Amino acid sequence: MTVTEQVTNEIALLKKKCTPRQSLCCDAALTVYNALGKGHSGHSWYVAVSIFERFARHKNRLDIAEHCWLTACSQTYENPAEYNNSLYGDLCLKSAVDAYCAFCTVRLGDGSELTDGDWVFTRDILHKMMNELPLTPIEEDEDCWQQVGKGPDGSKRYQCSRIFSLFKDVYPDGRVDYRDDWVVAAEVRDDGSTSYWNSGVCTKLAEEMFGPFVKFPYNGCTTRYKVYRKCFNSVDGDPGSYDMVWIQYILTPEGKKVPINRYLIEQKGGDDRSVTADEFLATLREREPRVHEARIERAKRRIAKAKENNNQEHIDYWQRELDTETQKPFTFGITEFPKENSDWLPAVK
Repeated sequence: MTVTEQVTNEIALLKKKCTPRQSLCCDAALTVYNALGKGHSGHSWYVAVSIFERFARHKNRLDIAEHCWLTACSQTYENPAEYNNSLYGDLCLKSAVDAYCAFCTVRLGDGSELTDGDWVFTRDILHKMMNELPLTPIEEDEDCWQQVGKGPDGSKRYQCSRIFSLFKDVYPDGRVDYRDDWVVAAEVRDDGSTSYWNSGVCTKLAEEMFGPFVKFPYNGCTTRYKVYRKCFNSVDGDPGSYDMVWIQYILTPEGKKVPINRYLIEQKGGDDRSVTADEFLATLREREPRVHEARIERAKRRIAKAKENNNQEHIDYWQRELDTETQKPFTFGITEFPKENSDWLPAVK
């Protein structure tokens, strides 16, 4: 099922519970949603949505939207993380303005304009659609599950057709586990950079402490738990290839910082083994010379490849990397790790 089909189905479910006038608002929201998403995907979609939501705080103020658009299009964006470049930002902004104009000029089936109540109702629908939330609560016995895989223990995994991030695992003994991948976000801190993605291990840890997160009737995830962790390069892997993870702490939606300090080492076959802080540090110390050698060999390979392509810029870059590696032994830069949180030690296989 595509996202468009999923959103259309959600609108159909909501209209069954709406008044005739609210049903017309549902159609208006779907029209604007489709207009906003035209030609966008991935990050550009979210940029356009964020701009649109700023506009949507005002009712029928096309002058505000047009002024913002003309002003923004005439300057160079200074926030590359949000807009990437001026052309990219202009396209996202134009899409948001077009959708907002459609929003402001929409007419109901009887030709009347949206009242304040209609406006709020339509805007709330759009907000849920843009954040991939169900428009009506999901019931536990609802027929909205499709099997997407099987586990080695005989369990079957199903994905919800109403929220693509919602899954359930049905085990041979009849036990059922539910998981929404959007509830827990794993943030990696490595060399000063951060990135978010879903992690089964981090989700399991957070659920054992704060869960269960999925309770029926389920209205979707509106807040997130963030698991902060530091990953360490595998011995033979390029940057971005990790097999040792230090789970540092969890940040709750209320801003509470809960220390975890769990240490995981990936085993052959992909399973993670939980170890003590001392064993984790000893493993890092043992592999530092091998990582050092691997980084030197990688730099040499990149220099050779750059010479084949006659790319002087890449040659200079990797030569600097090689010089740095050969002049100073590699170290992870950590002398000790905090001890595990003795108040909370859930089993992690």
